[in-house]
Amino acid sequence: MEGYLAILTNREAQDIAATLTKGFDGQPVAATQKHPWSDELAKAKVKEWVVGDELTFVHDSDVGADGRLFGSDEGHDVIWELDRKTGKIEEHKEPDIDLPEGGVFSGFRLPIGVFTGKHGPHSMARAKDGKFWITNALSSTLASYDPATKAFKLYDIGPTHLYPHTVRIDGDGIVWFTIAASNEIGRFDPKTERMTVIPLPHDGFWRGVTDYAFPYVVKVASFFPQSGMHLALSHTKWADQGRDALSLPYGIDVNPVDGSIWYAKLNVNKIGRIDPKTFAIKEFDTPMKGPRRLRFDKDGNL
Repeated sequence: MEGYLAILTNREAQDIAATLTKGFDGQPVAATQKHPWSDELAKAKVKEWVVGDELTFVHDSDVGADGRLFGSDEGHDVIWELDRKTGKIEEHKEPDIDLPEGGVFSGFRLPIGVFTGKHGPHSMARAKDGKFWITNALSSTLASYDPATKAFKLYDIGPTHLYPHTVRIDGDGIVWFTIAASNEIGRFDPKTERMTVIPLPHDGFWRGVTDYAFPYVVKVASFFPQSGMHLALSHTKWADQGRDALSLPYGIDVNPVDGSIWYAKLNVNKIGRIDPKTFAIKEFDTPMKGPRRLRFDKDGNL
């Protein structure tokens, strides 16, 4: 999992190995697994549809304007379409791009290394016109997909803006998304096709080093495919910073009352607010650790 940014110090990795060795001693486990159920659960019906293969990774799904389901397959650069009435499944492949498998993260180890795609479609959100907007985590691009025409369109964010993540659309149709590994927020206006990247506060010296240096580490690592060289190059190891070296803005949502944009920084224990007009940023400490995903209700409660 270190290849997937489970960023550990050398000491943490040793402690985990020692704990696992001590715990898995070959003796039977005394705990007994139970399967509680309720009368309501007994009446529930679950239906599943199989798509793809053993490397398929449907990360997000959303409902189309006509009730069809759409899922973003991060493993294969595919959007799956399901008609729940007929059970028909269609596969829509994103356009090819001049990148190796794994995209800009081609130097990383498993599980990113098992992705056969270059885009890594991660999150998706449906706009009022029926189009889906998709963050391509591995290719540093934003994509639109029109179910009516089956057409994709790609918009480049830039290879130094790493891992576009969660996406939301505001009341004016503006597309907002977190850029997790670069400590940034992206903004895209579909009418003008203008892309804006908003840097977030650095959260300390070493996280600031990450914000500036990590794109170059990823680039150097890409010269050695699936080698995991970024682990040796990154100050998460040699400076003993671990997870404290990365801010990781993760979830994002739009306040329906005033249109403000809110995000959660997973590794810094903060949430933040962006003024959608001035791009002014204000961050707040959270009493809990690791705020990850956030949503507003219709009254503007977060």
